Amino acid sequence: MKILVATDKFKDALSAEEAAAAMAEGIRAALPATKVLQLPLSDGGDGFASLAAGYAGAKIIKVEVNGPLQQAQIASYAWLPRHKQAYIEMAEAAGLQLIPHHLRSPLNTTTFGVGQLIKHAIEIGAQEIYLGIGGSATHDIGVGMAAALGYHFLDAGGRPFLPTGGSLHQVDRIGKSHLYENLHKVKIKVACDVTNPLTGTRGAAHTYAAQKGASSKQIEILEAGTIHLARLIARDLGKPVEEVAGGGAAGGLGAGALAFLNASLAPGAGMVLELAGFAPKAAEADLVFTGEGKADRESLQGKLIGEVARQTAKAGKPLILLCGKLELPTHLLYKAGIWHAAGISPADEPLETSLQRCRQRLVAATKQSLQLYLKDKKKPL
Repeated sequence: MKILVATDKFKDALSAEEAAAAMAEGIRAALPATKVLQLPLSDGGDGFASLAAGYAGAKIIKVEVNGPLQQAQIASYAWLPRHKQAYIEMAEAAGLQLIPHHLRSPLNTTTFGVGQLIKHAIEIGAQEIYLGIGGSATHDIGVGMAAALGYHFLDAGGRPFLPTGGSLHQVDRIGKSHLYENLHKVKIKVACDVTNPLTGTRGAAHTYAAQKGASSKQIEILEAGTIHLARLIARDLGKPVEEVAGGGAAGGLGAGALAFLNASLAPGAGMVLELAGFAPKAAEADLVFTGEGKADRESLQGKLIGEVARQTAKAGKPLILLCGKLELPTHLLYKAGIWHAAGISPADEPLETSLQRCRQRLVAATKQSLQLYLKDKKKPL
């Protein structure tokens, strides 16, 4: 029997590699002789660059950049010189994990370091850049990134400054007379796993800012600044980005990448699955396991679990989903072709306890799920 383990991270508990190893341990506990292929995955968030490097055979480049609070930060990206491709993870330079909990606020953070990574990649010869934009600490619509690449943002007095989420409303004009000259020569594709627009009730501020430390009052400040900046982008750059699907990703960096980089947006899950060779591996497997920290309705809408389910169903293979918290109704699991799903943490348990016990529970749940599958299929242990 061949089993494919294709899993995302369990956020704050296990990396994708650690989750895959735990599942493999559970499989072997139930069926020691089985062949297990571990395929850790990402949909554009944490781990995107390192996983891409592993699957594409790229090397890791380390660069000192400005972090989300303008602190010095060592960030990494993957470089594939033979194809002149770079794989950049914005969270390396502007990720929420880089900021202590008590300092988290999207009013004060910047994507400037992301622009520094992009510039570095272009300077060493990149002609294609794949940019993963999950896990952000920011809500600056990519203006920090743009500033690092030569755009300038002027206040009402004509003075240039570096806007953050809390000062977007102070921008009066966007200029590009000092734009980095080689920026237009590179093709940039953004790995984006959400379809939220830039503004409105489903936009960046109302959907994601609270996760980054914003209060209700601050969310309204961010929303007003976002609307203001979107209008300036349309006026000064001729690019209407307010309603674009995916524009609200990563604090508006999806829209910023369209506006400032002339990038295209594509589902990050499909990008990584293609790099990992998931489809042919699923076709050769008898059973597929997948997982993530929390599975909810968004998981099936362009994110990794949904794409794994789609491609596994296309291959005609059964899929088992394990997650920390399961918030998907049975009819949606059935519609997605998921044979069995289970949450491994009690709903009322403190998060810290769930994180501490995640690995041992994932091993046990994998073993139990495989035993259930074998019993259902009447296959001997």
